[in-house]
Amino acid sequence: PGYQTAALQRKFSIQPRFYQTENFILYSLVGALIAMTLFAYAFSSFSSRKLRKRNANLKWENEKLEWQQKALQLQMNPHFIFNALNSIQGLVGKDDKNARYYISKLGKLMRTTLNHSREKWITIEDEIDFIATYLELEKLNNEFTYSIDKGNVSKNNLIPPMMIQPLVENAVKHGVSQMNEGGIIDIVFLYEGRKIKCRITDNGPGLKHNDKAGNYASVSSKVINERMDIYRKEGIKVDPIRISNVKTDGGKKTEVTIGLPYQEKEEI
Repeated sequence: PGYQTAALQRKFSIQPRFYQTENFILYSLVGALIAMTLFAYAFSSFSSRKLRKRNANLKWENEKLEWQQKALQLQMNPHFIFNALNSIQGLVGKDDKNARYYISKLGKLMRTTLNHSREKWITIEDEIDFIATYLELEKLNNEFTYSIDKGNVSKNNLIPPMMIQPLVENAVKHGVSQMNEGGIIDIVFLYEGRKIKCRITDNGPGLKHNDKAGNYASVSSKVINERMDIYRKEGIKVDPIRISNVKTDGGKKTEVTIGLPYQEKEEI
């Protein structure tokens, strides 16, 4: 006879793997959302910093271009050029040799001004040559003598361009041009610490005649100070302009000094 057994029934459930649970899926979605939010924030912050840096660089470049334009306008003074051309015209037909000489000087000055406006550093030798050319042209309309002494300063030292000529122009405009004769401008370069100090003196009427130092070098000082700010932002310090009356055996002189950073020119 056959045997018959009762069916055995058991209930059981299969637990889903952990990554299949609702909680895991929920937490994963929340985590992914948080990660995406953090990533979006980080990307936005990075982009914002990059944009701010780019805007700062553009502003910086714009400031330099504005300064170059102002310095160029200051050194290409239309009044000065007109006077020089007018004086040269007066020489034509009377003293052609000198007329050609001064035309050459004026052309050289204009070319050098354009070249220097694009440079960050120029040699002391180039700066002295530029100042001498400028003063030779000023002598067409003003009676004075001048001297430029670089002392023991190396001619190959590099200094910022377009800093000194505006101060020399003030010595002419507010100093020796106010005299009928006997005007003297002395320009001296010397080392002072890690700076090259330029001292410009003239025996003109002095600060009393010009009311105050601000009137003596208002426009040029403003442009030079803007140039100084550009160098300071690059970590290069330029000493401020100092203007004073100095007593000498021959009377009183106006003295203007500025301390310029310098670099050693690399030997080629």
